[in-house]
Amino acid sequence: MATEEIFLKEDEIALRPVQEEDAKKFVKILNNQAVNRNLTIGKFPILLEEEKEWIEEKREEMKENKGLSLSIILQEENEVIGECGASRLDSEKRSPLLGIFIEEEQWRNGYGEKAIALLINHLFNRFSDARKVSSAAIEHNKASIALQKKLGFQQIGTERKEIYYKDEYYDLIKFDMLKEEWQNQNSGS
Repeated sequence: MATEEIFLKEDEIALRPVQEEDAKKFVKILNNQAVNRNLTIGKFPILLEEEKEWIEEKREEMKENKGLSLSIILQEENEVIGECGASRLDSEKRSPLLGIFIEEEQWRNGYGEKAIALLINHLFNRFSDARKVSSAAIEHNKASIALQKKLGFQQIGTERKEIYYKDEYYDLIKFDMLKEEWQNQNSGS
């Protein structure tokens, strides 16, 4: 990982734009059923070539300021452990939609919270006209739902039986947070 590629960082993690070299690790993470059962998009299993194409698409979106896709790196180990990002950056709604995945072995270490907090700060600072951020979680992803509430997101609704996974439909829980809410809760930090 070249240090000039680092985009955002804090004590333990760094975020940098996704790169083709991340594809193999992403495929390993995303093809883990414990991970992909909690995602709101995608068809599994994912092939390496498909993931490389996805990364290329995301890099193009970043060049056009339409999206942001960042690899999550454990700084001490210099290891990719997941990805976080935002879509709809060019939307008239001015409401980026956030997403994240982290390898199962790194769950419950606080890395998701740190990555999303870095991302939200960046979005509200870099895109000054962003009025809120949005996110969603599949109904059984209790960790994601708890994380969003901990970060200050408000639950705004449920799309019933919206996500199809392994022959069943699941509810999609939707969240958002206004820019002023984020700023008010983080003004002392």
